[in-house]
Amino acid sequence: MSAGKKTSYSNAIKFKVALEAIKSGKTIAEISTEHNVPSSLVSKWKKHVLDMGANIFSSASQSSSVNINKDNQLYEQLGRQAVEITYLKKLADRYL
Repeated sequence: MSAGKKTSYSNAIKFKVALEAIKSGKTIAEISTEHNVPSSLVSKWKKHVLDMGANIFSSASQSSSVNINKDNQLYEQLGRQAVEITYLKKLADRYL
């Protein structure tokens, strides 16, 4: 008995096939045959894209906003530490 290999597909391929399933007038079976992908996966990818809808765009903007906030917090922390280091160096010079 030989076990079938599980094929993995890139996100770009998944999106391309799902978009074709949404936009074209072709059936799932036709798209499945064209791209050599099981029809169950074509249906699953199509449903996923339709379910995500506007969230596809909002999650990207939210994550970039979170990254900007984290960057700002890190820069503030670095600034505070730079001031503390300068102060401690001056204090050490005075006593050494």
